[in-house]
Amino acid sequence: MPPRMTLHPEFAYAQARLQARHGRRPGPPAWQALEASRTAAHGLAVAKAGPLARWTDALDDAGDAHRIEGHLRAAWRRYVDEVAHWLPVRWQASVRWFGGLSELASSPSAGDRRNTDDAVARWLAAHSPTPRALLQTADVARRLARGQNLHEDAG
Repeated sequence: MPPRMTLHPEFAYAQARLQARHGRRPGPPAWQALEASRTAAHGLAVAKAGPLARWTDALDDAGDAHRIEGHLRAAWRRYVDEVAHWLPVRWQASVRWFGGLSELASSPSAGDRRNTDDAVARWLAAHSPTPRALLQTADVARRLARGQNLHEDAG
């Protein structure tokens, strides 16, 4: 029996949107064209002309690495927020939480393990779910593993 892709109708909209976006990801020819670029300006032009345009449209070839990284991080946060809005309200905070994990690697100063540990601890303290939320997450995982309905009204 094939796996059920949508557990509840309210996820169907988000699933369809995500699959459509996934279908527009760069394929081997796009990556090969980027790898063949000899200059940043050419690479950026190639990226803007293909499936990466939504991530690179606001960039120009005069930007330094920090500015480009900042732009890409901001674009990622906007994308995570967009995806979160496709989901039921009760799932939006979780999606945003996972989207924020990409920020952990850049939070501390480079090469300082203690700063990394401190940054991770501070981030987790500020964003960790409550004990009640953890129990709810465990309950949802149990129900999914057993193939049970997630909602009382689901039939």
